Formats: sequence, structure tokens, C-alpha cells
Amino acid sequence: MIGVYTVFEHHEAQGTRAALAALHECRITFPMGIDAQDPGSEGPQTMRACGMQGTPTTLLD
Repeated sequence: MIGVYTVFEHHEAQGTRAALAALHECRITFPMGIDAQDPGSEGPQTMRACGMQGTPTTLLD
């Protein structure tokens, strides 16, 4: 399993040290990527590409 850390709201928090600390506090042990934010866009890239409308979301491939 691979997770993608993305935010539904407060996009300015994406990838910050404080936001990533939540992964540690929740004892997430599987690999996590950080969703990329395009400047001037509506939401992170993976959320837009996969049509995600909220979090958490599970995608299976």
C-alpha cells in the first residue's frame, strides 16, 4: 500500500512540518507521497486527477 498525503481544505498546510507530524501521531507506517499543489489551481494535483471530492478517499488499481 502507498498513501498520498493530500488536503481537502487549508491547502497552504500541504506538506508543512506540522501537517506531516499528524502522520507520525497517527502511527502511519506505510510509504506516503505528498500531493503537489499547482500555484493558482483549485486543489492538489492528485485530488483533481482522480476526481476526489473529500478525504479520506480510497483508490484501488
